Amino acid sequence: MDFFAPQVGEFPAPEDWDEDDWSSPPHYELGQRLEVDAILARSKGAVIALRSATVYSTGFLLEMEARVRVPDEKLDDLGLTSFSFGRSNMSPNMFMVGIELPDGTKATNIDLPPIRGGVRRNLHLDLYRGSGTSFGKDVAWWVWPLVPAVRCYVVCQWLAYEIELSRHPLDGAAIQRAALQSMRLFD
Repeated sequence: MDFFAPQVGEFPAPEDWDEDDWSSPPHYELGQRLEVDAILARSKGAVIALRSATVYSTGFLLEMEARVRVPDEKLDDLGLTSFSFGRSNMSPNMFMVGIELPDGTKATNIDLPPIRGGVRRNLHLDLYRGSGTSFGKDVAWWVWPLVPAVRCYVVCQWLAYEIELSRHPLDGAAIQRAALQSMRLFD
């Protein structure tokens, strides 16, 4: 089964679904940083690393870096820092990232967000920020809601740089513990 194939079926959102929750970290919190520093995938021309997860009470940021051996002015066109929502806008060479739970639930950067006509899902991943140069990009993906206290996976693929589908485990229990440590700034 292709991880990035369209999902079929019902994806009920939680009853207390709120746009502010799924779209970004809470503005009134400082998240708790979990260092990961893992290479997710590598080819002769590129490397994708997961540096950290910054965890909030409602979700977390996956902070990643992509580096290329030879400068590439088209990195923005390959989905690293651009908002190319939906499969109709997708290039086969686009950088794809997702999160997968043990029960098969997944969210990817190529799923439409609810504000762009997508379905309200029980797991959501969206580009939060990104910047860089022609040698690489630093990006953060917002994942909502918090994953359960089980092993889940960060999944990526970047065919433009010969990076096949790769999975890296993420400790859901550590994410749950870090969420309890996020610092509330305002009452």
